[in-house]
Amino acid sequence: MKKVILFLIIIFFSIQKCAFSKELDYVHGHFEKFKSDIDISSGMPLKLQDGKILLVCSQGCSENERNAIFDPETDTVEAIGDFKYGLITRGGGILLPNGKVLFIVEFKGYYNFSNEYTADLYKKILKVLPGKTTEEKNKNYRDYLKLSEEEKAKIYMPILKRNLELLKKYNEHKELKEKSYYAQLYNPETREFELTGRITNDLPRSFNVKMVSLKNGNILVFYENNYIDLYDYKTGKFTPYKSNKLIYNKIIKTEVEFDKIINGEVKYKTVELAPENYKKIKIAFEPIYSLQDGRILGILDGKFAIYDYAKDDMFESDYYIGSWNVRYPKLSSDTIIFSKEFEDHEYRKSGSKDNMGLASYNPYTDTLKDVGELLIPRGSSSMFRKIRLLDDTILIIGGLNHRRESLLYAVAPPERRVEIFNPKTGLSKRIRRSNYQQGFFYILLNDGRVLLYGWENKNEFFVPKNYKKKVKK
Repeated sequence: MKKVILFLIIIFFSIQKCAFSKELDYVHGHFEKFKSDIDISSGMPLKLQDGKILLVCSQGCSENERNAIFDPETDTVEAIGDFKYGLITRGGGILLPNGKVLFIVEFKGYYNFSNEYTADLYKKILKVLPGKTTEEKNKNYRDYLKLSEEEKAKIYMPILKRNLELLKKYNEHKELKEKSYYAQLYNPETREFELTGRITNDLPRSFNVKMVSLKNGNILVFYENNYIDLYDYKTGKFTPYKSNKLIYNKIIKTEVEFDKIINGEVKYKTVELAPENYKKIKIAFEPIYSLQDGRILGILDGKFAIYDYAKDDMFESDYYIGSWNVRYPKLSSDTIIFSKEFEDHEYRKSGSKDNMGLASYNPYTDTLKDVGELLIPRGSSSMFRKIRLLDDTILIIGGLNHRRESLLYAVAPPERRVEIFNPKTGLSKRIRRSNYQQGFFYILLNDGRVLLYGWENKNEFFVPKNYKKKVKK
């Protein structure tokens, strides 16, 4: 009899567990694995006008990777070609009103010839530098490395003229460098990349290039060197954009110095500088989003700022957000949801590994308020994803589980528990775990699903409640 009762108890809890699992899976959403024959692990996603997803390799495709198009209607991935001349992009593209996608490109090597071919030049440069001993030669070579490229060229160009192989490399490098100053467009009709206008500065680009759409469809391009271009999508031309509001000089009156070490922890102190030692640095506006009224929401010196392109006017909020290098979900109302650690200085100083609080910022009223807390601690904001869904709820995925740190885990293991946060109610719902640890990339599809990928080609969909797959007739 006892065995029968025990058996019934096991059956009962098994049914309850199955029912609970089913509810977690399908009532509030679930995850489905997605297999692609093409490795899309480093493909930066961008939604095209027809809902297809352009996936362009970050920093160039590896041997097994390809630029590709993902079709949500068929859940298939098809390879496309590379950028012209073997160039790459680091910062992703931006969709234009004509359906094409603008990319600022660069080449994989160094922009300066002396850096690209250091090994080829080293011994030849040593021979022409002054100095009798090896020590003197090496000292003079270190001084040579500190020179500008123009000054270096005065030393290495006579060498190249006597070495046809190196001269050929120099000319090829120069030609490719010039080609890299021309932006490229992806054309969805031909599925190929084509050339467009030349950017107006010759400085190196990097992943810090930011682009934002204006209400008229033109694009502002922000480079990390505090230089700004305006791209006219109709003419395909770049022109320098000047504004006294987007970049300004900031006077630094204090600096941080080493103080002492207490119990192995380094302590610092803030020192007031004398007026003659004040430092001047340029602070650039970092765009985040285009707002519905045509203005641009961004970050200026660590704080929310809103730029009015039509008036060349900047509104600077008092609310501090800190890092801009995190993707913040923007609701359909243009409200931004972000982690409270950026606004709350005391929280940031506390050194807590778990960031639980969420806040919202309304750019139209310049108001910030707490909207709730996460159910699951996930560490720093940069470690987990906050993804807006079609119904303006937020999918919270990834991060690190610091509470499982132990002798077994040298570092906090990846967090695979998932929740959906509702900014209106301030409440979260737990759903079934993801199949994989979070990847680097994600994108919301027009059908409501989220494509998540970027980790060893282990891809999956988040499938929301009430999702129905379209069946082609």
